[in-house]
Amino acid sequence: MKNKKRMIVAGIALILLVIVGVVAVNISKKASQREEIARQLELGKKQLTSLEYEEAIATFKNALAIDPKDRELLAGLVEAEEAYANSKVTILLVNISSSEEVESFLVQMSEKEAILQEAIEELTKNEAIKDNSGYQEASDKLNSLIEKIQKEKEDAESKKKDFTSNLENQQEEVTEKESALSDEEIIGAIHKASEFAYNWFWISDREHVDEYDTYVEYDENGNPWEYKRVTYEGISSLDDVLDLTKHYFTEEVAEELISQKDWHEQNNKIYVSEPDGLGGPEADYYDIKIVKENDIRYTITVYEYFGDELWENPYDVHLEYIDGYWVFDKILVCAGNSVPINVIEGDKSANDLDRQFDITGTWYSEEYDEVDAWASSYRTIFNPDGTVLQIGWRNEDHGTYEVSADGMCVTAYFKENYIDQPGDGMQLLGGYEYSVVYKLDPEKQCIYAAYSQEFKDALYSNAEDGVLHRN
Repeated sequence: MKNKKRMIVAGIALILLVIVGVVAVNISKKASQREEIARQLELGKKQLTSLEYEEAIATFKNALAIDPKDRELLAGLVEAEEAYANSKVTILLVNISSSEEVESFLVQMSEKEAILQEAIEELTKNEAIKDNSGYQEASDKLNSLIEKIQKEKEDAESKKKDFTSNLENQQEEVTEKESALSDEEIIGAIHKASEFAYNWFWISDREHVDEYDTYVEYDENGNPWEYKRVTYEGISSLDDVLDLTKHYFTEEVAEELISQKDWHEQNNKIYVSEPDGLGGPEADYYDIKIVKENDIRYTITVYEYFGDELWENPYDVHLEYIDGYWVFDKILVCAGNSVPINVIEGDKSANDLDRQFDITGTWYSEEYDEVDAWASSYRTIFNPDGTVLQIGWRNEDHGTYEVSADGMCVTAYFKENYIDQPGDGMQLLGGYEYSVVYKLDPEKQCIYAAYSQEFKDALYSNAEDGVLHRN
């Protein structure tokens, strides 16, 4: 009987030991899980801080698989999903300025929305997480983000319609402008832009400053530098000056013009330094050729003359319709008086604009020197109206010229030729005519002259076959 009791007691003790062991194992396991969850939580937060969003999402998901009811882990997962979705959007709606940017924004927002929708679906399918005390809050936040995305996409679509409408209105304005741009109006635009550049960025005595409202700063040596306040209506900052200048010139040229002067902004006022900035000599008159490239762009080839000679090689200026204004892509500075501008006809078409070589201008014989090498120096002047003049030691020959179809060969015909005879002055050589063939070398920027036999036989001029260069 005693043995039986002992056996019962021993059995009970054994059972108790087993129970205690199981409890101890479970306690140890839970402690280990808590440590692992804490470690994963810390890792996920670090990954978020390091912008490793996909890694953070994986970390929080792994931790939730251990303990689906951990509220902090679920909050971390939602934060990581949101951050990852946000990283797909690089354009802010408020900064969008074109239909193309709207399209890019919508693509990025759709990608962001897809990421969050997938997160919602995974959350909904996970039955274990539904017992998490933070489940409803997490679900509400993700759904709220989706609603916000959809609202931003609607706003973007509305903005796109505005851009489209503005573009259509601008095109209508362009159509109106197209019919209005006569030669006289293009000349007027040149004068207005030149006058603006002259008054704002060249002369010192300008009407748009108050000479009594000044700002003075001193250099390291104590020398004063004075600025005067700009009084032009609506101009109180450098940005205002830039916007005004863009009524006449492209933004790049406007910025270059503004850089010619020193400016100081203070208390919603803008001050400008008075020493002369941009400037230079003015031609006596201009000849221009106008080529319409398309509805909103013209190319104007400019020939500057001092007396009857070209002052410099012809150059192109473009007139474009940008943001409601016809603007130029080259700095124009003229004196206060309007310089005469003449529109000339020519065979220059839009297809010719890419040529880098133009025969018009003054060409000089090699080692040209009117003082020390007068006997061998001569020059040839090709005018844009098709006339040509050759001036040598004792001769002055007048003619016309033709340009070949490929633009690489010019033939000049001199039919009115004069010679300075000792004691008689400049005399017309009746019946004396000759021709010259000029071959153009765009790479070397020179021409090769070959005179006709009539010229060589007459011996009236010091000109000869050879190379001519621009000075």
